[in-house]
Amino acid sequence: MSTDKKSRKEMCIFTTKENVSEINFIYDKERDIFILPEADPNSIRVERSYERNSGKPKILSSVQAHRNFAALDVDTMLTKEYKYLISIDTNSREYDGKNLSICTCYHVPGKLDKFIDGVPFHHLISYVIVNPSKDINPEIIGWHLVIEKQIKVPFDNGKGVMAIVVDSEKDSLSKFNSGELPYFKDHYLPSQLKFCYASDKDKDTLSGQMLKMCHNVSNQVFRHIQTERKTIPLLTNGNGFCDGYLVVKGTNA
Repeated sequence: MSTDKKSRKEMCIFTTKENVSEINFIYDKERDIFILPEADPNSIRVERSYERNSGKPKILSSVQAHRNFAALDVDTMLTKEYKYLISIDTNSREYDGKNLSICTCYHVPGKLDKFIDGVPFHHLISYVIVNPSKDINPEIIGWHLVIEKQIKVPFDNGKGVMAIVVDSEKDSLSKFNSGELPYFKDHYLPSQLKFCYASDKDKDTLSGQMLKMCHNVSNQVFRHIQTERKTIPLLTNGNGFCDGYLVVKGTNA
């Protein structure tokens, strides 16, 4: 089987606010973006994909806009459109008769626009979620814990926007972002937060690299629990969506 990586394609997708006779693309050379006056800002997204053997596209990254412009690639879209960036990934395993879902969050320390030569990212928090409810995607439980416990809104006087990179519920993310649907039970996403989709297999992008670190650290936490034969205590802080959760603040990552 060939190991050649399939070529990646990046495109801007949007719908117009109303019926129009023309669509304008205004290039802002200073910011390296295209302004789209006729586009519905909630519909604009920049996607990175490759063509499967079936001929259908495999989406690797999808960065949604919240203003009326788009960049030429997903990394530029993230760093130009958003002030802050985090990624969240959750891996599930069985251990000692319990279902464990280990959620890890990485973050860029500070505002994205202050970094010029590369964007650093570090471990923020991990949660060991014990026996998550079977009717709720454990990934979403992880999102909710990070949003509720780690992010204080409003921030920047209500003006800055944070991208939350995830690898699940791709087809529902735009509805979570717009407030059309609650992202978790009856919880709606605060307006300063927006979900963006990525795959940890997209190793050439910032979002893919951050998700890969989340994935690796979640596995590292599980291996530590397993190797050290850790006892999972009786927990009562699950609030109805799991038995409870433990916090992991420090890692060797």
